[in-house]
Amino acid sequence: MTMRVLLVEDDTEFAKTVERAAQSTPDCDLTWVGSRDTALAALAGDSFDLVILDRRIPSADGVLDDHA
Repeated sequence: MTMRVLLVEDDTEFAKTVERAAQSTPDCDLTWVGSRDTALAALAGDSFDLVILDRRIPSADGVLDDHA
């Protein structure tokens, strides 16, 4: 059985580190998104076993919000 993981992270280097770890884990399928809005869209269209969430994530892709 495959474990589905949603990674919500805007720091590319950190996300790539998590992605490499997931790729080396058998039966782990990682989806990586970089904003709150993209994460909500992913959750609306799919189900995940685990969500790894950056607490200070932009509201939309390419947006620099004024506050967390």
